[in-house]
Amino acid sequence: MKKLTRLAILIAVLAVLILSATTPINPQVGEEEGKMEMKIWKIALLMNDMEKAEDLYVNKLGLKVLDRLDLGEIGEAIFLDAGNVNLELIPAAAFEGVWGLDRPGVHHISFKADDVEAGTEILREKGVTVKKEPFQPLEGMTLAFFDGLDGVNLQLYRHDKGEE
Repeated sequence: MKKLTRLAILIAVLAVLILSATTPINPQVGEEEGKMEMKIWKIALLMNDMEKAEDLYVNKLGLKVLDRLDLGEIGEAIFLDAGNVNLELIPAAAFEGVWGLDRPGVHHISFKADDVEAGTEILREKGVTVKKEPFQPLEGMTLAFFDGLDGVNLQLYRHDKGEE
């Protein structure tokens, strides 16, 4: 029963986040010094079995595949249209051994950024804990991870190719 309650709370929180997501973030300093406008772009799910995950989300739930991102030997990430937000299905092997980022399930909430490095600095100045400094896992893609509290990972994301 406790697991069911936590799942219901998680679903409710994700529903609120999904309904509030409309546009990418811009980590530029706004009119107020150091203020950033944050909008959710995607929610990433780390999956142990990508075939089962694709079957569930695409074939059974009817979500549309927007893009597939080749991750080499570990497989591919699949981007899905879930309404006002995208879902990304990622093979668990993509984060194997990366402490705090290697748990299957809801992996991170991603915020699109014009400049991941600048956004990271703004967040750091505000006291946000950086879990993984900006890095480029693929050509044209920059990521950084942050502590979203209570086991939630947050990500700043920029991909110059295939981002929509």
